[in-house]
Amino acid sequence: MLNIFKKRSILDDLRLTEKQLTRIVDENPNLRGMLVGYAAEHHFRKHLERKLSVESIKDDDHDRSKKGDRRFYYNNKEYKIEVKSIQTNSVRNVNGKLVGKAQVDASDKRRIELPNGSTIKTTCLLRDEFDILAINLYPLTRKWEFAFIRNEDIPQNTYAKYTSYQKRHLLPTSVKVELPLQEPFSKKLKDLLI
Repeated sequence: MLNIFKKRSILDDLRLTEKQLTRIVDENPNLRGMLVGYAAEHHFRKHLERKLSVESIKDDDHDRSKKGDRRFYYNNKEYKIEVKSIQTNSVRNVNGKLVGKAQVDASDKRRIELPNGSTIKTTCLLRDEFDILAINLYPLTRKWEFAFIRNEDIPQNTYAKYTSYQKRHLLPTSVKVELPLQEPFSKKLKDLLI
């Protein structure tokens, strides 16, 4: 397969200036979301290396049967981390606290099997598909920091069209985060690792 992208800079490869690429990103919110998401994964990988001295593995994004953006081993246990970001347009100052929502669903609908064998087509993530949710706080802090929450501590789905059984096994499509962080969120990933 011929690789047409041989230069070191994506700007050179696409024959764009920094200003032109910025304009393209500004005019296409979905592209901005993708870029921020992959940038968050990059910074999370660096965070793992710096804070826990572990290397992580990135699984194939196209394998919809596996969730978790990064996998790593810590104290002989494997952890799957799903990395999500605060949605920039959700950020508000509420009574002196910065508040935002992180989108916690899959990028597109997929058919998933619930523990009782029933299936549902949804964008919702399945409870226990990953161990810890890492939420990129950049839109709140302008720093590549993360809020961490165990999968089992993520609030239950409340969508009215789901049965109570489905709600128990599906995560909500978004999660509210406020600064300063409130439990069950933690700024220290290590505190959530058993």
